[in-house]
Amino acid sequence: MNTFIEELKRTFDKIGIKIVTANDVNKGAYVVNQDQKAVLEKAGKHPGIVPDVKILCLHILNSDKTLETSYYNSIREGSGRAPETRMGRDLLSWVSAGDSLMMSTDGIELFVCKLTPEDYKPPEDPVAQEEKLVRAFSQIDRNKLLKRAKSAKPRPKQSRTETPVYERDPAVRAWVMIRSNYSCEMPGCDYSGFFKADGNKYIETHHIIPLGEKGEDAIANVAALCPNCHREAHYSVSKDQLTEKLRQTIGDGT
Repeated sequence: MNTFIEELKRTFDKIGIKIVTANDVNKGAYVVNQDQKAVLEKAGKHPGIVPDVKILCLHILNSDKTLETSYYNSIREGSGRAPETRMGRDLLSWVSAGDSLMMSTDGIELFVCKLTPEDYKPPEDPVAQEEKLVRAFSQIDRNKLLKRAKSAKPRPKQSRTETPVYERDPAVRAWVMIRSNYSCEMPGCDYSGFFKADGNKYIETHHIIPLGEKGEDAIANVAALCPNCHREAHYSVSKDQLTEKLRQTIGDGT
């Protein structure tokens, strides 16, 4: 299974990573590296000259929180050196020296994320990583997410423990949740559900034709279902009729 950072690189237009230095913290200004500057330019953001004016809104990945901060060129008078591109204290209030800070963009919004060493390794818990990626992908532009979800491999990799485990593409799940507005897509269901700690309504996803029966991990083959309809779609005496209803409802998945 791909690492967390590999999946993000597949999805975002640009990514820039830098280790926050003690010098950043001591001077009270975060120095942006070239990769991160390219991310900001991709999102149409350019540095000003005033250090105290907040001109950037940074969305914290896997969170509903944002950071507003300044973004400016610091003129180093008398040094003979080019201006230094910086961000202000608001960003530094969120990070510490030694943190691995990633900036990314979907071409519209800017995102920041503090990476951990585990984000660069194959996951020990694939299910937990999938949930983390679904949350991240749910934050990006809908058109970008749809494009990413459509690029998913229809036949996912399979590994074996005691039973087959399929590496589903988290972008597909994220799109289906967004498409359904976290509501059950079974015709006639009036599921009201409950809200999770991240603020989203709880909803499950279901492969209309199961992966084990050669079904594809694609947006046209995945439906958002409440827990009751999900179990019914698997085990009901009427599951064939329910499958046909879902196929007609979902269509091409968009």
